[in-house]
Amino acid sequence: MDLTRRFAIIVHGGAGNHPERSQKQVKAALKRACIRAADLLRDASATALDAVEAAIREMEDEECLNAGYGSNLTIDGKVECDAALMEGRGAFGSIGAVSGIKNPITAGRYVLENGRITRLHPLGRVPPMTLVADGVVKFCSSQIPSQAPMFKVDTVPIESLISVRASEEWRYWTNRLTVAQSQETVTAMGDTVGAIVLCDNQIAAGVSSGGLLLKYSGRVGEAAVYGAGCWAASKDASSGVASSVSGTGEQIMRGAVARSVCEACSPSTTDDPIGGLTEVFKQFIENERGTRLSDPEDIQVGTIVLHFEDGESGLSARLLIAFTTPSFAVGSISSDDLVPKASIHRQQSRPSDGRSPLYVSSKLLLSGHGHSE
Repeated sequence: MDLTRRFAIIVHGGAGNHPERSQKQVKAALKRACIRAADLLRDASATALDAVEAAIREMEDEECLNAGYGSNLTIDGKVECDAALMEGRGAFGSIGAVSGIKNPITAGRYVLENGRITRLHPLGRVPPMTLVADGVVKFCSSQIPSQAPMFKVDTVPIESLISVRASEEWRYWTNRLTVAQSQETVTAMGDTVGAIVLCDNQIAAGVSSGGLLLKYSGRVGEAAVYGAGCWAASKDASSGVASSVSGTGEQIMRGAVARSVCEACSPSTTDDPIGGLTEVFKQFIENERGTRLSDPEDIQVGTIVLHFEDGESGLSARLLIAFTTPSFAVGSISSDDLVPKASIHRQQSRPSDGRSPLYVSSKLLLSGHGHSE
């Protein structure tokens, strides 16, 4: 590892309901994603955005997570994925409802990189920020990113992304839906994986998702929507913030959660990022209850946040977590602690008034003195 590079990496495996039987598998997957991103940063030319992409590609290849291979299936029994990346200077690219791409996050990266070369587009055409469905495959096969890509977009047979577990869950819940014999809620998988990386005082974030189980074909969730699934902001190298979000996409999109969280937690906005995060989540919950479009007891959202400042005492970075779901899977690694950590955070109780519970926590990943918590 290049010890001159200070970095912090956070990944998540979705806010949802993680059964005890899969806990070990999910935590191992998160640790592998952390290691993959950290190993990439051995290369001095690798960027925070490269490491975000690498971490999410690793999670997209894990059957136990809802992204890429093993994604939840649509009502028609197909895999349709959403993904997005954003870097602190504002570049953004996303794809939605795409089938037949092994690692959707890399397709999102192609869209992001294409957006950097506006001067080369003939007739003044504006490059896309988001592409969906078959347009994603056509675009990725015809475009060359403005810089040599770290990874290639691999197209695969659509059925190859369907895992045994996802197929079995689809058959079970499709039967339940058909005969309408149960009032159970489909909570088999946490929605969306994501990552945030800080390296060389540059920050980036990303998300990737197979979406809700039994979703309508063509549905696009928060992972593809600007301001909803991920956000990163760093006006200069002295401070910045990024967020990667998971949960029920329709709720998250209404609240533009990723952007709202970052605006509330930004070093330029507050000296109390955990207080800012708590308040924005409370406001989001109240707003969502007010729409009457959601069950007030079933508002599902979770986010990881990386907040950094580089001042007189040196570079410091803090991980913040907030979620309303039963559980949230989170992993991290940093140059101050090269041993990856992963946890399934769980709600301990539910408010007696029936409101959605709110779990908030914070952990120092990089300190100005080179020692994390």
